[in-house]
Amino acid sequence: MFTAQGAGDNLKTTAPLTWGALQQMGIPISYDAFAQRWQEEEQLPPEQQVLHNLVFKFDGNGVTVKTQDKQEKPEVGGKEDSGVVSQMAKRATKLGK
Repeated sequence: MFTAQGAGDNLKTTAPLTWGALQQMGIPISYDAFAQRWQEEEQLPPEQQVLHNLVFKFDGNGVTVKTQDKQEKPEVGGKEDSGVVSQMAKRATKLGK
């Protein structure tokens, strides 16, 4: 995973790896085994949490390795508001009067 982390840093992007890709890299791990180890690590001091220090997130598709990309910060703004949310809020406040 360190190689993927370095590559992601160089490209300034995240480093997602599927479970199949991990297995092809010689890391014999499944989602269930990873999730179990993740939960076991939560009992350890932060400096001993290897997976928590390397992995940004994981799901049924694979893991996303932490990189220097700004992935840890939630995206602010995003797409321009189409006005739908504002219209719903206005309707909701009219109903409450």
